[in-house]
Amino acid sequence: MHDSLTGLPNRAHFRDALNHAIEICQREGTEFAVALLDIDHFKTINDTLGHDKGDVLLCALANRITAILPQSAMVARLGGDEFALMLPQQMDVEPLDQAEQLIEGLRRLIVIDGDNFSISCSLGLALGSCDSEPGDLLKQADLALYRAKEEGRNCARPFDKRLESQAHQRLEIDRIVLGRSPMDAIEIVLQPQIAICAAHPHCRFEVLSRWRTSDGGLIMPNDFIPAVERNGLIRAVTAVVLHQSIRLLRERLENHGSDIRLGINVSAADLEERSFARRLLEDLHAADVPPDLIEIEITESMLLRMTASVKASLNTLNRGGIQLSLDDFGTGFSSMVYLRELPISSLKIDRDFIRGIETSRDRNLIAGMIAMAHSIGKEVIAEGIETPQQLELLKTLGCDWGQGYLWSRPIPPIPALAQFAAPIPPLT
Repeated sequence: MHDSLTGLPNRAHFRDALNHAIEICQREGTEFAVALLDIDHFKTINDTLGHDKGDVLLCALANRITAILPQSAMVARLGGDEFALMLPQQMDVEPLDQAEQLIEGLRRLIVIDGDNFSISCSLGLALGSCDSEPGDLLKQADLALYRAKEEGRNCARPFDKRLESQAHQRLEIDRIVLGRSPMDAIEIVLQPQIAICAAHPHCRFEVLSRWRTSDGGLIMPNDFIPAVERNGLIRAVTAVVLHQSIRLLRERLENHGSDIRLGINVSAADLEERSFARRLLEDLHAADVPPDLIEIEITESMLLRMTASVKASLNTLNRGGIQLSLDDFGTGFSSMVYLRELPISSLKIDRDFIRGIETSRDRNLIAGMIAMAHSIGKEVIAEGIETPQQLELLKTLGCDWGQGYLWSRPIPPIPALAQFAAPIPPLT
């Protein structure tokens, strides 16, 4: 009934105690909370320092959790780095406040035999009552823990009913993406990028993808991209998008003799693969497509995950003649060092800023972004332009390119090229 490593109650013991707590609720009308907690990125600690050090840290963490929580609370180790907590009702402290205090306390430095450990933890909380079922409570706490990790880790999050429906939606989308090959499911669409003040206007589009289900339905990227990432299919999806894009460029060159540039989103997982950049350049060479007709877009958040492999891939792409663009600029925490050192040719200002451009605050922020980008020799693309007023303000601020529903939603390649494939001069 106890965990051999930490001496805490184990899973079986915790479930017995959970049943007992529900029985007390039924007799006395009291309430309690159940929480699941684990260490953020514990696998990295084990891989870096070894499992022996990881075990020592787990024991120290168990002692600290026990010391922080009141004596009436129960702490159990379910396995690995996952702990379960039972928090009895307290008149003066809300369960979520108690959980947040615990997360804060666990951030303090842990010193073991001269070794210093700095960790953070994530926690999911569910409220128990007289009609609760043990399995349901643990499932609810697990869903809340998933939410805490989705929202950046190092935090506590409570369960609410929406999490269950979201979990069912995730499960259904996972079932769909695992049931069909990306080669059969992925379709590309194009959204034009229009010259506003660009010194050298040319025809360019962003490539976006859709997942076609076996019954003909479409799943948007916000839904299927997280699913393919969860299931290890993101590289396969990127490969299909690149294959279709290169084929489109080849057909365009053969049939019309005119160049278009395509911006294509890739993930950190793609760039981590050592052969990604080399293989892309080889595919372009085999198709006789000039590499400067491809612009690889990376998100600003990817800069926070910059590794030697990612940086090497970006440099290889750039040396091969492929352009690089930084997407969603302004939403993360870009380091000026990366903007200086990485071969990025353009910045894309996130649509959230464009939506508020008619306010002086956002207009001044956008003006600063454009001036900064131009000062270091980079072009600027504004995303999400929907009104003539937004366009006029961006023109006044000297923005190079625009993209948004003002001109077109993402549409299939044939109508997109038919409507926008002729180079468009800067707006006057």
